Amino acid sequence: MSTDIDPRFAAALPEQVDSGEPFRTAKAFRRAWFGQEHGGQALFFLFSKNLSVTNVQFAELLSLLRLHTYERRTQERAKALHFVTSSEFDRLFVEMIEPFEKHGDELRQIVGPLYSDIFSRTVVVDPRYGSCNVFLPPSLIANMAAMAGQAGYIHSCGYLVFIRNVVKADPGLLFTNLHKHLLRYPPSTDKKLRFFVYADEDFTKEDRSEASRLRAGLDDVKIHVEKAWFRTQRLVDVIGTLKEQMPDLVFGAGRGFRADHDTQIGQDDIDRARTLWLIQDHGIGNPPEQRGVDRYYVCYDQLFYAQNAVHLFDENKPAWHDHTTLPPSLAGSLVNIIRTPERHEASLSIVDPFAGTGTSLLEVIRLPKAKFTGFDNDPGTERLIYDNLQFFDQPREGLIHIHRQLLDAKQELLFALDENPAAIGGTRALSLARQVFRTEDVVGQASVLDGLPSPRDEDLPNDLAERILVYVAMRTSKRHSARFSRAAETSDIDWCDAYLAELETLNAQIARLIELRDRQELDAAATESYLRGLGYFDDSSKQLAMFFDDYSMGVMPRAQAVQVDRMLQESDPKREFELYVGSERGDARGLPAATYDVVIGDPPYGFNTVAEASDLAKLYSEFARAALLSLRDGGDLVLCLPERSHSGRYSPAFTHRALVLQQLFLVAGEEELQLVFPRNSVRGAEHLFDADYYWESQRALRRSVLHVQVRFKAPRSDNGDGSMPQLASTSLTH
Repeated sequence: MSTDIDPRFAAALPEQVDSGEPFRTAKAFRRAWFGQEHGGQALFFLFSKNLSVTNVQFAELLSLLRLHTYERRTQERAKALHFVTSSEFDRLFVEMIEPFEKHGDELRQIVGPLYSDIFSRTVVVDPRYGSCNVFLPPSLIANMAAMAGQAGYIHSCGYLVFIRNVVKADPGLLFTNLHKHLLRYPPSTDKKLRFFVYADEDFTKEDRSEASRLRAGLDDVKIHVEKAWFRTQRLVDVIGTLKEQMPDLVFGAGRGFRADHDTQIGQDDIDRARTLWLIQDHGIGNPPEQRGVDRYYVCYDQLFYAQNAVHLFDENKPAWHDHTTLPPSLAGSLVNIIRTPERHEASLSIVDPFAGTGTSLLEVIRLPKAKFTGFDNDPGTERLIYDNLQFFDQPREGLIHIHRQLLDAKQELLFALDENPAAIGGTRALSLARQVFRTEDVVGQASVLDGLPSPRDEDLPNDLAERILVYVAMRTSKRHSARFSRAAETSDIDWCDAYLAELETLNAQIARLIELRDRQELDAAATESYLRGLGYFDDSSKQLAMFFDDYSMGVMPRAQAVQVDRMLQESDPKREFELYVGSERGDARGLPAATYDVVIGDPPYGFNTVAEASDLAKLYSEFARAALLSLRDGGDLVLCLPERSHSGRYSPAFTHRALVLQQLFLVAGEEELQLVFPRNSVRGAEHLFDADYYWESQRALRRSVLHVQVRFKAPRSDNGDGSMPQLASTSLTH
């Protein structure tokens, strides 16, 4: 216990306890302790996907808070943070002061020295269906820029201004909170702050090109303005009153809250570093995948918008091989979960035994100190990974070249479809596909091509843009194979329609990436100056790329671009990247013993393989042993596993979490290892934050994320050469 008592803690404590209403006293203390008067901060995090898809975003948020929360006084990373919900905080406070109720006026003098340290490290976390409120005590500050820039599922974040159940929403409280907030955080000199209602009527009709990205996330926090009320007042009338009371704010005018955006964005007097938003969110149901009946109005001041270039492409990376790939946002979130303050400054050794097209690699390279090793038994993996690395390392001019090449291929196909369908076979798209697939009848055999492995390197063209056209042809045949199989005969026109749809999706994503590259990035000095202006004093400016986006500061990992270039140079002595592919060198069961800090992987589910079930079951059993033994003491094993298929596709039980976990326990018992389930928990909401983590696709499957840590009971020894024995390999691709 420290003898240094935070005077703000003593000031926030009540002079005496209302014995009849102790929770009223607790609530008053919580509001005072975390409120503006004493220097506390209310933060808001909006997630790109809500609980209908996954719950991993909450565990990721806690990991990022531990990494990027600092003591204001010492400017050192905060230690031993304790996370609780608001209701749990109130309960703990009541229990804490209960023995001292009779002391009356002496309560502050008694409680202050005892519990100041504890409450100075207690963070209140209140989860909602698609967002989370975080309340920091006056002693702490969290670097939201670093959190957004490194996150997998944080869409945006900033200061929480107002939150209220819609049935209790009071316009007066909204106005009061806005006024206090703007006094504490005034707009930049000579700049006006914008206020937007995220209105379904105004935004939905303009954002359908990004419908898949907004589904089960931002679409669900839109407000139907024409039906929305603040108790006895229509929301449109509340906004009208707000305009009168706060003339310095800039609102959308008559034609809708979205209509004036394009004209406002170019005005010199608009503060482009932040925007006030009014959105809605729901409570959490039971099970958490279902939203609760309670609905909340939320007003927040958006400061940072996560703009990870890789996440723009979701499961559609340019070098694509097969279905059921690990979503980049999920991979990024899992990488964050295994990060701890103790590991932040250390060099991590991370292995993906099923490297695929490099999803986990593209997330690991943003870490300041990490060595990545990838294994895959498909020899074509190497080209796919390097093509994805090369694509994301492209300068703006290179991306424009690829974009134009894809547009040219699209125009050539459209012209053939309109003017001369017989000429489709001579288009570049089909010519390249014939060359790579080694068949003259790509269209007629489209459903057969669904079972092909990744293309051989010697068959691929030299130009990256042309290789991407080949990958588009492959995803056309594989993603639309059922459609082609249904037809008595697949025509050129059918194949071209599917190809054009895939091409259009990819090209739209590339266009968005080019748009990001067009943003004028702040240099490191300007980034550091901006972040220090917000009170952040860590070295995150070296790891972040920042720029003025439409509504706030866009942030992305700077290292993602810097390290890609280094990885492509095989002769670079600093190259922290190894890749082993092929049926022998790339076998996931051949991991060397006691070598890695983290094993992270997405094993084959049996969906996209022609292997026998017995071979796949043997792989899972032998891999469980190899994975555990490859970890160092305290190492993490993180696996994405199928839980059930929604399409009716058979999912073997031996690929599921329950049986895999039993195999791991069996190995641990034989090898004298202890398996620990890491707790990333919030007291009062354990069901959300503790693993089991899930990821759900309504049309395809539900994944379960298995996360365990390995502890050695006794010193380990290897087989003499430091590696596991090589086992027989079976061709298994995801």
